[in-house]
Amino acid sequence: SLNYDRIYNLGYYFDGGTLMDEENVLTSEWGEYSPATKISVFNYDVKLVNPKFTLTSDTLRYSTATKIANILGPSDIVSDANHIYSELGFYNTQIGQAELLDRSVLTNEGKRLTGDSLFYDRVKGYGEAFDNVIMTDTVNKNMLTGDYCYYNELTKYAFATKKAVVVDYSQGDSLFMHADTLQMYTYYLNTDSMFRETRAYHKVRMYRADVQGVCD
Repeated sequence: SLNYDRIYNLGYYFDGGTLMDEENVLTSEWGEYSPATKISVFNYDVKLVNPKFTLTSDTLRYSTATKIANILGPSDIVSDANHIYSELGFYNTQIGQAELLDRSVLTNEGKRLTGDSLFYDRVKGYGEAFDNVIMTDTVNKNMLTGDYCYYNELTKYAFATKKAVVVDYSQGDSLFMHADTLQMYTYYLNTDSMFRETRAYHKVRMYRADVQGVCD
C-alpha cells in the first residue's frame, strides 16, 4: 500500500514498493519519497537495478534529480567487470563515478583495492585509493601498499606512492621492495603468456632471504 502525508508532503510505503525513473528501478521493504526535494529514502532489502550494474543495500538515499545514490549502510555494487563493497559514500548512477569512505573495497579479476577512501570511475575503468592503501593480487601473488594507489582495470597498470611497498610471494620466499614511487605493468608481448614488470623510482630498497639491493 502507498500512503501520502499532505502536511509533510511525503509519500511512503512499509510493506514493499518500487520507485522507477528513466535509468533505475529501486525496490525495498520500506520507502519514503519527497516530491519537493525529489529525494527518496529506502530501508530493508534495498535493490537498485541499472542496465550496467546492480546495487544492493540495507539503507540508501536516492535523488531522482541528480541520479546520485547515497550509501548509508552495508552495500554491494556488482557489474560485469567488478564488485564494490562500501558502508558509506555515494555513487552517481548517471556518470558512473563513486566516492567511498570507511575502508571500502574494489575487487576486479583477482585484484582487491582498499583504503581509507576510494574514488572509482566506471566509464574510464580506474580506481584511486587514499591513505593506508592495500592492493592484493591473488592470481599473480603480490601486494602493493602505500598512502596513494591508482589502478586501471582496462590496462592492468598500477601506481603507488607515499610509503610505497610491493611484496611478491609468487616464488616461495617473499621479495620486499620499497621506493618513493612504484609502478606495476602487465603485458603479453604478442603471446598468450602474461608478463609483469615492477619499476621503482628513488630511494629503492629491496630484500629477500637470498638477495638485497639498494639504489637511487
